[in-house]
Amino acid sequence: MNIKQLFFLLSLVGLTACSSDDDGSKSNTSLQSPGGGAPISIAVSSSSLKDSNSPGTRAAITYKETLEKFYMHYLTESPKTYNTNVATTVTDLDHKWQTTAQWPSIDADVPCHFFAYANVDYDGRDYSGFNYDKDTNYKPSGQSLDFSIDELTNGQMDLLVSTQVMSQSQNDADHPVHFLFKHACSALQFTICKTAALQDFDIKLSEVKLCNIKKDGTYHFSDSTWTTNLDGSDPYADYTLASYSGTSIVTVHGEGSPTLLAKNANDYMFVIPQTVVPWNNSVDIASNNSSGTPQSYLRIKCSIVKGSKDYSVGGYVYLPFGDTWKRGYIHRYNIKMGTKLRNANGGLINFNN
Repeated sequence: MNIKQLFFLLSLVGLTACSSDDDGSKSNTSLQSPGGGAPISIAVSSSSLKDSNSPGTRAAITYKETLEKFYMHYLTESPKTYNTNVATTVTDLDHKWQTTAQWPSIDADVPCHFFAYANVDYDGRDYSGFNYDKDTNYKPSGQSLDFSIDELTNGQMDLLVSTQVMSQSQNDADHPVHFLFKHACSALQFTICKTAALQDFDIKLSEVKLCNIKKDGTYHFSDSTWTTNLDGSDPYADYTLASYSGTSIVTVHGEGSPTLLAKNANDYMFVIPQTVVPWNNSVDIASNNSSGTPQSYLRIKCSIVKGSKDYSVGGYVYLPFGDTWKRGYIHRYNIKMGTKLRNANGGLINFNN
């Protein structure tokens, strides 16, 4: 575990279902007590992704090597206070952070429930998908976060989450509110090769897509589970694993020299944890895609040449794909281009004619 102690000097005042104003001075004046306004010390650490192929080992943490920013929601049940989307950002090389968050102005012994999430607003994109329904505002069990993952792998973001409970009276420099950020998504990494059966074929790779993956989900803080959402107009994504053009088109080699479908060994594709059902090829690709519950497959744009013949029908071949992705794990796959490749109608490609 990569532990980084970050000490925040936060002045924390709770607001009733509203956020603080620009200078962080707004408070609920109807809830005055000895608590509130005091500095708070917070420790932050982060856990690494686990490798599903090597239980017990740890892999690189995420697309961003350091935690640069996170958001907090926090609440008390009695009396009822709630604050949402409080940004906390790093400000200098000494790992000092600043935030507009403030302790609730209530009795200092009242427990405060914290919900934190990070890595959701890089590249200048703000994120505000936290659910705080009126019926569940003050119930820790009702807190959840809607999250969607971009179809383009270079625009994807991992999601780090943490919860904590502490009262102001328990908190000092030796007893910080400790946020241990954990990975809420699954990470995927792919390599590609050709089997011995196609050893004499020249395979040139232009693009690989993983198709019909649920891209929207809701993360539930109370039990660290996900539900996938299919209510949107376009709930499924076709994720681009790799794309090459011109002189960068890749030659696919044998099983001893697989090609990594990423820029470097620490690049991953992030997905909502889910069970993916493989295309059963009893229907063609077009019919499968237009069904209400499309099954998943790899679409490979390539040429497969032997002599003067290209065996890739229309420049594309297909492989059914299915698995169950677990939260906080890296799942690694080696795509084998061989005699199980199919055309868009679902039939196996005949490499013998």
